[in-house]
Amino acid sequence: MSSQSDLPLPVVLPREAQASTGRGDFVAVSLEDGLPLPALTPQKPSTSQGRGGRRPEVDWIKAVAIVMVVMIHSLPDTFTSSEISHMDVWIGQITRFAVPSFLACSGYITSSSRSSRSFKAVRHRLERLLLPYLVFSVVAWCYQYAMTKTDRGGEKDSVSSFILNLLLCSELGPYYYVFLILCLVLVTPLIARLPQRAMPFVFCVALGLQFAHEEWLLPSQSLFWQIRSPARSLAPFLAGWLASQHRESIVDFLEQGRRRLLCMALLSVLCLLSAVALFQLPELGRLSWALIVVESYAVLALLFVATVGPTEGPEVVSWLSNASYTIYLSHYYFLTPVLLLYPYVPGTFDPVRILLCTVAGLGNSASLVLLGRSLLGEAAPGSGSAELARLLFTPDGPRRRSCTV
Repeated sequence: MSSQSDLPLPVVLPREAQASTGRGDFVAVSLEDGLPLPALTPQKPSTSQGRGGRRPEVDWIKAVAIVMVVMIHSLPDTFTSSEISHMDVWIGQITRFAVPSFLACSGYITSSSRSSRSFKAVRHRLERLLLPYLVFSVVAWCYQYAMTKTDRGGEKDSVSSFILNLLLCSELGPYYYVFLILCLVLVTPLIARLPQRAMPFVFCVALGLQFAHEEWLLPSQSLFWQIRSPARSLAPFLAGWLASQHRESIVDFLEQGRRRLLCMALLSVLCLLSAVALFQLPELGRLSWALIVVESYAVLALLFVATVGPTEGPEVVSWLSNASYTIYLSHYYFLTPVLLLYPYVPGTFDPVRILLCTVAGLGNSASLVLLGRSLLGEAAPGSGSAELARLLFTPDGPRRRSCTV
């Protein structure tokens, strides 16, 4: 067997010889027999990324999703009212794409990461998720303990309850999302090891499980575990994973002629028809749950098709995308007082109450992010406090960069 030094060495032709090839490629030639080796062609730079290598479609989807999450939690629900208006129910149905959008973005970004197969990368992802979650969970426990101290049965029981809630991501209702995304992060290296050709089949199986879950066809569970079931989170995650794997092909397809406009028109019609059907159907019936899943994927696809490509989004969209996780964890603290001060009248639709709660939750949580970055990050960029500020207030943002990048 020949040693590595015995192999013919490639050389790069001078600029004149490159011109004679008719291309700008660097052609390697063997010194031994003059035969061309595989061309060392420079990688064509991607033209479908935005500012600083960002993917604008991810920023747009996450920014829209976080606004929808805050609005959903501003709506009355069955836990606080025995009778809800049909309009409130309908708005909650057509905005159900919000959390699946975050799951899809997670799969989308993870699939494009070179470290997605590495179990070591799991630690870094868990760090970005768990530190803000732990901080805001402690704040939630302190608030609830102070408000209901006489009814919690003693400090020991309260602490043990907090630890259990912490493990199950249930200190606040919206924190169930953290449970879903943590489970997906833990299985990411296993998903990354699946053959790429098998991914469409795996996605179809996961999508079937999601429909079965929403239709309550799977073994019955309590509501607590129903919303934490992997059957409702795996399909959106894999949808994002598949879209990332075929991103360049999708962009090339959409940039030909008016295909983007045509796809947007078709998806808009599908979203509209689903929304109208949901408005007409009986509330929370079996067909309604299936249509909610269709509506969620249609809206997600519409946002993706409309924004994927080289066009950069506004800086406010990138900022909201970076801060979305912190806003998700903190907005409930700010809209809850408004919900309590502005009691809901059963059976009525009150858009002013919804708007006030949405503005309070989104505006104050965004202000918290700005304040935290200002106090901990901007004073000493690159320091430990700046890194802490990044993890707490813009964990989805790029490392060592401004949150507006």
